[in-house]
Amino acid sequence: MEQLQRMSFPQTASYVRLLKKRPHWVFVFIVVAGFTLANIGVMMISQFTVTPSNPFLEYADVFPGQPMGAEALSVFSCATTNNYYVLGEVSCVFVPVSRIFERVETVIADGIIYQTTFTLRDNIFKNGDLVDLFGKSSFRTFPRKAYFFWRELFVIVSTFATSKHDPLLNSVWSVSFTNTY
Repeated sequence: MEQLQRMSFPQTASYVRLLKKRPHWVFVFIVVAGFTLANIGVMMISQFTVTPSNPFLEYADVFPGQPMGAEALSVFSCATTNNYYVLGEVSCVFVPVSRIFERVETVIADGIIYQTTFTLRDNIFKNGDLVDLFGKSSFRTFPRKAYFFWRELFVIVSTFATSKHDPLLNSVWSVSFTNTY
């Protein structure tokens, strides 16, 4: 231990003398070191960024295939529709107080939910966001529509045609989940 204390490091001494002679180099060194540490910090934070949770899953109880008596339907306002093709069809609407969904609507036939449509607030999601939330397996985009399968459901996305070159950048207007296609 004593040997280490007696040892001198001539290179270190020359750097210290250089910095004392040129004070502007101290400033440059501090700035460069600061930017380097900031860059490393941003890279570390970006590696641990949590992907946002899927807001559609909050309404899993009213997805297609669930029975009409689902407890989640208690907040919905329901009425029988006059659909010529499906007698006794019931449409239920819920207007949540959320920043994401403007309206949630379910369509029920024979006591089973067969379609759930989410109308989104302006510019909340883009098609690319839905790809991140639901996966890329069978996502097909068109100028004003996108289609994909998720679990056992067929999903229809209505979009605003805002991007001519990349349909994944189109803003989403509504997302409909159905078990009939």
